[in-house]
Amino acid sequence: MVSEKDIAFPKLTAAQIATLESRGHRRAVRSGDVLFTEGARGYSFYVVVSGAIEIVESSRGTPHTVVVHHPQDFTGDVDMLASLFFVERRMGRWDDAIAHYRETLARDPRNVSLRVQGAREILFWMRRFDEMRAQLAEALKIAPDDAIARACLAELEQRLGRLDAADAWLARVPKDTEDYYQSLAHLTQARYRRNLAELTALIEPAVASHTDAELTDVDYIGLIYLGHAQRQSGRSDLARATFERLARAFAALPGGIDHVAAVAPLSPLVDAGLGDTDKAIASARHRAEMSPDALERGAATTVLAQLLALKGDREAAIALLPNLLEMPAGVTPAMLILDPLWDPIRDDPRFVEFTKQPVTEYKGPPHG
Repeated sequence: MVSEKDIAFPKLTAAQIATLESRGHRRAVRSGDVLFTEGARGYSFYVVVSGAIEIVESSRGTPHTVVVHHPQDFTGDVDMLASLFFVERRMGRWDDAIAHYRETLARDPRNVSLRVQGAREILFWMRRFDEMRAQLAEALKIAPDDAIARACLAELEQRLGRLDAADAWLARVPKDTEDYYQSLAHLTQARYRRNLAELTALIEPAVASHTDAELTDVDYIGLIYLGHAQRQSGRSDLARATFERLARAFAALPGGIDHVAAVAPLSPLVDAGLGDTDKAIASARHRAEMSPDALERGAATTVLAQLLALKGDREAAIALLPNLLEMPAGVTPAMLILDPLWDPIRDDPRFVEFTKQPVTEYKGPPHG
């Protein structure tokens, strides 16, 4: 009878090892050498030929041994699967991405980092919020103080319009952090609360200490949000300065902003902030229609609709909402209510009706 251990940690045959060796190389290690660290990504696939590899984790505060790999055992397969599901979800292969995400959890159920990242990068974009909540709750059972899991739960609540619940999760998420998910959750909360002072306090200390070349993805996103918040509050001079800095930083990037996946779909908002709405709309439309990246298409379509609203083309903006509420990386009804960029069409009865719809989970494309 095959045991759970046999499934989680199968042994390779001599023929399989020979095949792998023809595509890799032997590495001699000494006792105590570290092959990769907890939470690391992109490490190699290792096969034990002689000796042993000890896998140690410390999510409960004290390091303990998960497993010891002996000859014919291997490790690194979970990271390869994780890399695969990250690529698959950008290709729009959602069923494959979920299958590989679940397989990584079956192979490494106590890997908090993978559990949280998969929930945030797959289930979140598909609006499968119940399943996402369950995965993050499981992560917190393993690592109760994990701030990234708490930040992701805050993001989930934000998308459901539950800002008080998001505040409760964010109370234990540091603001002075360089982590992408934690920073973004705080920025979104300040933006949805329309708290310009808080948004400024979150962004300005970091960007003031960075040159244009040192700006991070979170800095770019935060400055885009800040610029539009400044514009909407009547601080046009500050807004222009913010957008001009972004334009300089984008222009200085090797290869341009198109290669920054998290920011590229939002970049037309900078052109709009500088007054060139037509250029912004053309850029957003091109990204929404032509991008091979499933996540970028969702974000770009959202930006396109918001820019059309800003220009005063209500018909075109509202025509995009049914698809946005269903496509991956689109929007939820609560986001329509909370996001200030929808203000130009907020009083339209058709828009109001969309805000009353239930959340639609994305199930993936039809088979066959």
